[in-house]
Amino acid sequence: MNFIKTLLALSALLAVAVAVCPHFPNTSQKDIGCDACTYVIKWAESEIPANATISDIENVLDKACGILPKGVLRDECNHIMNKEIHKIAQDIYNKLSPDQICKDIDLCKDSDFTAREVFRALARTLEGV
Repeated sequence: MNFIKTLLALSALLAVAVAVCPHFPNTSQKDIGCDACTYVIKWAESEIPANATISDIENVLDKACGILPKGVLRDECNHIMNKEIHKIAQDIYNKLSPDQICKDIDLCKDSDFTAREVFRALARTLEGV
């Protein structure tokens, strides 16, 4: 129990330290997950025939992650697609933009600063140490 309390306290301190550090990465930059998502959605939109049904869109989305390089990025894409395919297909059908679709499935964000961004930035900062 003390370990968890110590870990939480350390995490909070590191988050505050990183937030005030002048070398803190620009949190307004899109991360690779967002970029990959918009890329995949744009590709899928280009492959969807005119007057497509939801089912037609889902068939294209089933293949969409295959355009990414093999590895973690494609695996993560497939995982997300399996979970969110119906929502993504509906959003494409409703003519939402790729950016909005990726925001709807939490891969892209508005400019709001979140705790997740703090910890991602901390991880990127610590990689260089």
